[in-house]
Amino acid sequence: MGSILENVIAQQLKSNGLQLHYFDAKKYGELDFVVQNGLRIELVEVKSGNDCKKHSALNKIRRVEAWNIQRSYVFCKGNTELENGVIYLP
Repeated sequence: MGSILENVIAQQLKSNGLQLHYFDAKKYGELDFVVQNGLRIELVEVKSGNDCKKHSALNKIRRVEAWNIQRSYVFCKGNTELENGVIYLP
């Protein structure tokens, strides 16, 4: 079961008509959400701590060119920012 913050974000994404999927694989790690947004695939991580820029599973999955990941988001305590192709949102 996810954190309260993960549940709130899941509800908001779902209420906007997005299809949510969980990802967990030994080779890559675990992601909070893989979102299907039309034909696009987007990755979403939820970080409650201060180390929001540490997301090894997200980084590994983004490097798989064949999966054609369109966007990657990290919801965190920080400010809105784009760094290395990852969108950080408060």
